[in-house]
Amino acid sequence: MPPKKPKQIDPQLQQEQFEKWKDSDEFRVWNELKIISKSLDTNISETTKDLTGNWQVYHNKLFELCQVFKCKPKFKFIDHVHIRSAFFAQEDIEINKQIIKQYIDGIYCSVEKLDKDRGNHVKQAFAKIYRTLEDHKFLEMSAENYQAERKNLQTLLNEFTKKLPILIKISHKLIEERLMQVTAPLRALLEINKKLMFFDLRNTAHRDRMIRDFIIKADIEQYCICLQECERILLETQAIKANPNVKLIFNKLGYENWQTNKIESFYLKPLLEAFEKMRRNLFCLMLKGINFYKAPLMENQQFVIDINEVIKAELISEHLLGSALKRDQINFVYNVLSVIFHANPQAREFLQKKDENCIKGSIPKLIAYHTILYMRAWKDRKKEDDLKQMKQEQQDQLKQTQLQHSQLQSTQDENLANAQSNIYVSPERKRQMEEEQKKKEEEQRLAEETAREKEQQSLMQKYGRYWLWDFYCTQENRQIFEDCVERVRHINKAVQQDIEDEIIKEGMIPKIRNRQMQQNDPSLLFNELRKKDYDNQYVLMRRPPELWNYPKVIDEEHQFRAIADPKKCYIDQRIENLEERINQLANHLQTYKPQTWKELIERVVDALKETYIQEPTQIDEQ
Repeated sequence: MPPKKPKQIDPQLQQEQFEKWKDSDEFRVWNELKIISKSLDTNISETTKDLTGNWQVYHNKLFELCQVFKCKPKFKFIDHVHIRSAFFAQEDIEINKQIIKQYIDGIYCSVEKLDKDRGNHVKQAFAKIYRTLEDHKFLEMSAENYQAERKNLQTLLNEFTKKLPILIKISHKLIEERLMQVTAPLRALLEINKKLMFFDLRNTAHRDRMIRDFIIKADIEQYCICLQECERILLETQAIKANPNVKLIFNKLGYENWQTNKIESFYLKPLLEAFEKMRRNLFCLMLKGINFYKAPLMENQQFVIDINEVIKAELISEHLLGSALKRDQINFVYNVLSVIFHANPQAREFLQKKDENCIKGSIPKLIAYHTILYMRAWKDRKKEDDLKQMKQEQQDQLKQTQLQHSQLQSTQDENLANAQSNIYVSPERKRQMEEEQKKKEEEQRLAEETAREKEQQSLMQKYGRYWLWDFYCTQENRQIFEDCVERVRHINKAVQQDIEDEIIKEGMIPKIRNRQMQQNDPSLLFNELRKKDYDNQYVLMRRPPELWNYPKVIDEEHQFRAIADPKKCYIDQRIENLEERINQLANHLQTYKPQTWKELIERVVDALKETYIQEPTQIDEQ
């Protein structure tokens, strides 16, 4: 018997039924679900490993769709944590009879096969439902195929509502534990970040923060631990290129008065801004909730961007300001380069262009020369104070002499008594006396070391750091600096100013000239400066070699002189000998640790130009 032909439906009636269905709740909710899926801007499939974001709105509409299609779900709502478990579940893989365990951020995250299968059933049904919302499928529904598409969706919804309760009841808790373990470092960081943010909001006044200092110290310690762990994970996954010590960030941002220091604020302000931006974004992430915390950690793209900006700013600031010595060095260099910057427009121009004559000629020589002047001034201040102290000690000497005489008599009497009573000393007593003597000597040695340290600290607080170029200079070359300190004592102060001007002149003529420079020849501009200085007879007649020790020359602020020639002031080669040593020291400073020296100089020039270079550069090993 031949098969029955399918019953023919009137096309007009079929179209009327389709139009009527489009006005039903089924079509309305299905269409609303499609609109919501578009707003999520996420493509998912059966191979998607995790599901994060604002999916709860989608789940609520999906539950409504299940109801209008009369699927009779055994749950009251769809919670995203259950759907995420379905996507996150994974099991160990066997390849060539070898078990490959599944790790995320170094944490074992696999579950049993049955748990993985339960999650996989839900994930497949969920993904298939999501694919029905694709434009080319949804918009191409017609009177001929809408019933088939509707029945297909109803089948998928029934499968979904059947498999989800099984996952929730049996496997969800175990999978969620694995997810919590993987996201634990991020969650710990978010929690301590929230605590610090609230502390800052409640304690805006400096006095309030000082009162609760013990609280903030403990929180900062915990913050450092949490952020350091996140950095370690990101470094292992190559999401970042370095893992700097987080404590150093808080240390540098805690420096006193850095906000009012031009060079320090120039390099610490970007660090503060990057760090605060990261903290704000972490706080926003925490407010969104755990459904937005991605695994692995490197998938949290905004956090990775923020931490990379913090690391770059931290590496730069650590190179330049990571210790008290580095702070003194960069402040000294900034002050020296400011002399060139403010000398005249031509000197400023070639400084900003980082011309080779300026960077490798003028700058190291001027730094060496100013170091010599600084060391001499330091010694002079200390010598003056020592003389005052010596006079005070002489006044007290008579009183001390009488006291010492009485103590000497007492000591002699004690020694006589000991000699009479210690005619015989037992071996045990002798051993005890030797131990006591050793203990006294050790205590005396420690006391002397402590006294020396206190003296060094006292001198630094009173006069500043005497020797600035540890790490950049050998002990042998330091002796040359000391020699120059004594040599410069025999040079008139006005001539010392001329030495500075002569060094600055070297950087005012570029080593390499392009066509534009040939048209505006710097030599011509320099000659105009010389002519102007020669015409200023008031200054010429009151400076060496015309007039020596004119008071106003020293008292007035020195203006750069293009005609300065210190060699004409002395005929005994003292200037030539000093310049020879300055050249030697300048060459040593820029070649002993060349990468670090280049970083220091160029970063200070950038600060004078007010141009912040975000990328850190390589330096020599500390």
